[in-house]
Amino acid sequence: MIELSVALFLPIRQYGLTMNNHNDQGKSQSAIGVFVKSATTAMRGLVDASLNDRAVRRLVITLFVLTPAAAVLPVTRIEQLLLILSIMLVVAAELFNSAIERTVDRISREMHPDSRAAKDLAAGAVAMAALMCGLTWTCIAGPVLWGVLKVN
Repeated sequence: MIELSVALFLPIRQYGLTMNNHNDQGKSQSAIGVFVKSATTAMRGLVDASLNDRAVRRLVITLFVLTPAAAVLPVTRIEQLLLILSIMLVVAAELFNSAIERTVDRISREMHPDSRAAKDLAAGAVAMAALMCGLTWTCIAGPVLWGVLKVN
């Protein structure tokens, strides 16, 4: 078993595809340092996407509006979590979509069938996530809101 794991690891290491714990100067970093650097990079990406991508910005605003709404709905904690996670899934899918679009545009501005297909597939993933979110909110929050409207 050890030989198999070593055999699988060596080609990856040979091409430099492993994560190392060294900073840009080659000095070793602590686990906390690696975590802080990763968190900083992630936050920079979220801020950049929120400032420069209209679709991401709208979804982040939606997330900040609907998260408190989900928290005050008279449903179980698990249902509240599902409502919030479904919105976060749409935001994550849109971030992937934006990354794919930027990468394809960076490689070449000319339209190629494969470029169009990559962008369409990413947009399809966002549509599926949005559909899942809509169904989740309809099934969980819908009856609650319907009951409130019916009483009034």
